[in-house]
Amino acid sequence: MSYQPAFPVALQPKAMALLKAMTASKPTPAHQGFQVTVQGELLSAPARLYCSPSDLRALIDEAAGDSHALALCLGTRHWNGYVREECLRQLISTDRPWAAPFLVQLLGEYVIEIVEVIADAIRRDTVQDLSDFARENPRFMAITRQRAISYWDCYFRGRFRSLQTYPAITALDAIEAAGPIRVAAVKMERRGLRLLLQSAARGCTGCMSSAARSGSVGSDVDAGR
Repeated sequence: MSYQPAFPVALQPKAMALLKAMTASKPTPAHQGFQVTVQGELLSAPARLYCSPSDLRALIDEAAGDSHALALCLGTRHWNGYVREECLRQLISTDRPWAAPFLVQLLGEYVIEIVEVIADAIRRDTVQDLSDFARENPRFMAITRQRAISYWDCYFRGRFRSLQTYPAITALDAIEAAGPIRVAAVKMERRGLRLLLQSAARGCTGCMSSAARSGSVGSDVDAGR
């Protein structure tokens, strides 16, 4: 499905200008990514952006204010994992509420170095904006948690013996702890564990098939980590 951009009204002109500039030199069509609500307004992000890293960095360096933060948000959807991490490290301390979904989305993806950056930041800083976003988007949070469980089961069981020690889960727990969404999260986690146990005999393939159906595999696994 082709990407249909949508941002809060105050950001829409800036977002469209950035997206146009990012795809000017490499007009590869983006696929639809996540759709969420931020303070009552729709935000729709691309699954991946395919502009060159140098063009993206130039746009980020030239932008200021909301445009700068928004360029970093879009940079977290870049096809190259190292570029995503680079943008995340600059974005992590922002107080813009519309940055929250871009951070949370990364917890449901497969690059553990990126997940650990977010988990470390959440341990050190307030997560109020993230918690507000989570309460407004329970379905998105549940899907993100399910994807994190799938990646833990397939790739990180050896490193994190318990699901509760996997950084994506500890981060999601911290985000959701402040509100009633935590009840739904626990139910989703238990359901995910039951599915993993049921598919254990089939090995990791069953897990990945389940993750692929939820949209976490395929568009996430790309070149450059």
